[in-house]
Amino acid sequence: MNPSPKGSSCCGFGGGVRLNHPSDSINMSRREHLKVSEEGGDFIITNCAGCRQNLIEGRPDDGPEVLDLAEYLLLSLGERIPRNDRAMIDLVNKVYARGMREYRRPEPEH
Repeated sequence: MNPSPKGSSCCGFGGGVRLNHPSDSINMSRREHLKVSEEGGDFIITNCAGCRQNLIEGRPDDGPEVLDLAEYLLLSLGERIPRNDRAMIDLVNKVYARGMREYRRPEPEH
């Protein structure tokens, strides 16, 4: 999607955005999905765990699938790793809430 770091996009996770502004963070993620969909992309591939989590949580029902780079490489070899994205998202949000008293689970725009 991006020919160089100069053209890179942000998923909304980093810089404290996710923890301090969770709904804004998820909405940024949704916008990334829309950009990839508009360009005809089927996947968003990242090697950042924070980006992966945020992009999975912000994925619209018909949005591009989010894969870790290692998952994508295995998929290209014909192997798929079983995942439970909902359980991962629930666990991460519980951990954030335990660590930050003011944290609230994000409410994405629809």
